[in-house]
Amino acid sequence: MKKSIVVIFSLVNFYHTGVGQISGYGSASYGQSTNPLYDYHRVSDQILQTYLEINSDHQVETSHLKFQYVGGSMIFHRFSLRNYYEHRLGAGFDKKLSSLSQPISVDSDDENQQDSAGTYFHTDVQITARHDKKEYQEFNNNGLLWNNALRINIESDLVVRVMNGTQYRYYQYLHPYQNISELVFVSIEKSTNTQFQYGGIVRAGLKYFPKITYDTSLFEETRSYVVQTFTDSILVGNGQQKHWQYFTYSDSSESDKTILKNPGTKSTYQIALGGYIQKNWNAASIRAEILYRVNSHSTLLTLVQNTSSRTLNEDLYNGAFSSQGPELHCMIKYLLPFNIQFSSTIDIEQNTFETPSYDLLSGGIINNHRTDVVANCEMYISKFFSVDDGFGFDVSISSNYLRNKSNDAYNNYSVFGFAISVGCGF
Repeated sequence: MKKSIVVIFSLVNFYHTGVGQISGYGSASYGQSTNPLYDYHRVSDQILQTYLEINSDHQVETSHLKFQYVGGSMIFHRFSLRNYYEHRLGAGFDKKLSSLSQPISVDSDDENQQDSAGTYFHTDVQITARHDKKEYQEFNNNGLLWNNALRINIESDLVVRVMNGTQYRYYQYLHPYQNISELVFVSIEKSTNTQFQYGGIVRAGLKYFPKITYDTSLFEETRSYVVQTFTDSILVGNGQQKHWQYFTYSDSSESDKTILKNPGTKSTYQIALGGYIQKNWNAASIRAEILYRVNSHSTLLTLVQNTSSRTLNEDLYNGAFSSQGPELHCMIKYLLPFNIQFSSTIDIEQNTFETPSYDLLSGGIINNHRTDVVANCEMYISKFFSVDDGFGFDVSISSNYLRNKSNDAYNNYSVFGFAISVGCGF
């Protein structure tokens, strides 16, 4: 798969070199994490990450065509068996469909503001792949993504954005995990002036597992009871002869099967409603976004979770499709002296999952629903040094702290990490 992607990108790049602009960026970061596996063990490790991006841009009047290759690797020191690399090949197209007759702000001196107003359409197709070592090859997966977006300036201060993404994810060694998802995002953004915006957000999605199979010996819709057979003896005649009669009684102990509300379903969906406010200054901006997510309560993700290892969670039962609850997201950007860029994100979530919570010692279920309270903070500082026209490098320092408080012992953990990164772009 890796060779195929490189060959395809090389052919596309060779064909368009004469008419397109080639740009690239590569970086390497080295850091320490107190819990890189995000579990209750909380064992620290050193991590080396690499990143490579190559773009081929082609501008034709009001259209923009872009080809892109992105590759990267995650290399652990202690957990070397968990090393993996992944890459993505994509092609995107942007088209300006119309323009506003009036400027966004009559008081603005920005000549690009008028040109940015109007209606824009975007579409892109991406092919992705992840490769792990043999010991964790069940994480290997390939993906096909198709994204579309439409931005409409209804008025100079009112913007509507509609986006959708369709994705197919294929797991070579875990066929039940294969899934198709459809995500839709709609936002209405209002600007009271050039420095303050607010708006409403609607996000909805559907995930379908075509290869899911159900073992009726393991799952049932309603709790059944164990049926046992007993024998009673009756003395007949003078009491010398025994006559056996058999009776069946419903035992009071419950069965060990897992309850599924709809054991024939293959899909689950989610919807999130919320809004945001954003304040901009000359050298800073702050944005706050609040959402409430609701799910279909299908327990399908419980079945997927039981299919294999509970550690395979980044794309399946540990995300938006399997949990619900309120979310708060804050983003801060600030331009420090000497053109040093500072950014920070703060996320607070309360997630209730359809999957049960477990006790580590006994392995038994302690609650029918796993509940997590998540607090995450990330900070990023970077400085770009220009060497020549179109060429330069940057140095950055990043840190993050995550606390996941859960009634499921395996997922009750915290993480702190920091990294230093050096990148080069042309």
